Amino acid sequence: MAVNKKTQPIVRLRGVYKSFGEPQVLRDMNLDIYPGQKVALIGPSGSGKSTILRILMTLEKIDCGSVEIAGDSVWTMLRNGKEIPANQHHLRKVRGNVGMVFQHFNLFPHMSVLRNVTEAPVHVMGMSSDDARQRAIDLLELVGLSDKMDAYPAQLSGGQKQRVAIARALAMRPKIMLFDEVTSALDPELVGEVLNVLRTLAHEREMTMVIVTHEIGFAREIADRVVFLEEGRVVEDDVPEVIFSRPKKQRTREFLNAVLSH
Repeated sequence: MAVNKKTQPIVRLRGVYKSFGEPQVLRDMNLDIYPGQKVALIGPSGSGKSTILRILMTLEKIDCGSVEIAGDSVWTMLRNGKEIPANQHHLRKVRGNVGMVFQHFNLFPHMSVLRNVTEAPVHVMGMSSDDARQRAIDLLELVGLSDKMDAYPAQLSGGQKQRVAIARALAMRPKIMLFDEVTSALDPELVGEVLNVLRTLAHEREMTMVIVTHEIGFAREIADRVVFLEEGRVVEDDVPEVIFSRPKKQRTREFLNAVLSH
């Protein structure tokens, strides 16, 4: 995807460090993501991929550096011309731009599929029940589950649960959608149905998507940009054709050879 560099990045990480005790998970991480881009983050376990998503979702604080989403600093805000730590109101505003789908669905087990999708629009966004219901019906149709509106999560397959989780995140109309290894907890025969939904989103919607995945073939097909991470740093960042067919860095080649030989 050609990016107009005059466009401001919708996500900007500058000099970000993050550690969990001893291991340094992100080291001087710099990353710009532009509106509408579909970015796949790939790399070995522990390279920092999921941590980046959790930071963008405000689930993890950074140790130092800066993170901006849609022009707003995430962890700081201005008051009387001074930069001060963000309060909860500011964090909620920033978080409103971001939707995330996790590996393990995180659905409310005591709520029907329909209510799982309508709950946040009604109680967080203040949407009317009727409007939220109509939006949920449209989204459940998009993910191929309009016949499961009255079912409960325990009655669904893993793939169906994950598709409900995608509909639930989309119901908040985020500018950025984050997908964290959304197929890794699924049986192999259910992976395709979830990837098909992501394919549809990537091809039909203008939203920015950041996808952490081990599905190399899928990343090649869906992303317009692939970022290879290792030890908390960006090793290589390019279009899929370059990363997967003629990577410039030896470490990228070694990683892909190891992954593709399995």
